[in-house]
Amino acid sequence: MGLLPLEFSDCLLDSPYFRENLRAHEKQLDATSSHIKTMVKDVADVIEASRGLSKAKKTLAATLDNFQFDCLGTTLTDDEVIIANSLKEFSKFLLQVRHTFNTELVVVVVVAVAVLEQHKSL
Repeated sequence: MGLLPLEFSDCLLDSPYFRENLRAHEKQLDATSSHIKTMVKDVADVIEASRGLSKAKKTLAATLDNFQFDCLGTTLTDDEVIIANSLKEFSKFLLQVRHTFNTELVVVVVVAVAVLEQHKSL
């Protein structure tokens, strides 16, 4: 159901119809404000979780990059060399993904939160 318009002439008369209509508008504004506050909190929660995920990616990338086989002989087998190189490459890829993700996260923080805060203050 949409809200009925507030008419200036009804405002001057201060009719019960106007008061009821005004309360409906105020109730809708309060509900909208509450929803925006919830969205701001939810965005902040996602951002905080994203920072934790970013830290975990960095830790995993370091672990992968520092992985070393303990060889029984004097050299690693061909398979061990391939696996070690693959882990190092995956570590580099993971750091690139993390960097891109963090760049996008900054955009979300700057744009989305600013827009929601602006609407919250209206």
